[in-house]
Amino acid sequence: MGPTGTKTNIPNGGETIMIIGNNLAAADIRTVAPVLKEAGNKVLYVGNFQHKNEIYRQSELEAATDAIVWITAEGEPIKKNRLQDYSATGELQEVTSVIIVGD
Repeated sequence: MGPTGTKTNIPNGGETIMIIGNNLAAADIRTVAPVLKEAGNKVLYVGNFQHKNEIYRQSELEAATDAIVWITAEGEPIKKNRLQDYSATGELQEVTSVIIVGD
């Protein structure tokens, strides 16, 4: 259950679920994303961090998701390990605008 006290809705498949958040969201993704995927959904995580050292258990997050957009506000970007992932440094709105609209 989330902060609202409402159980997480798990679609029956065919949906793309985007989760945007920081390391607190990452903790939830490790438990919720595998269930979403088992139900036949795709899971995209947009991880928004201040610095790359805030990320933990990267391999578990990669295993639980179909693709990750790693964003750091400052410093070096997070090293991506999969072709389908994207990594950049900048503000969330700026980086996602480039990804969606293009350069």
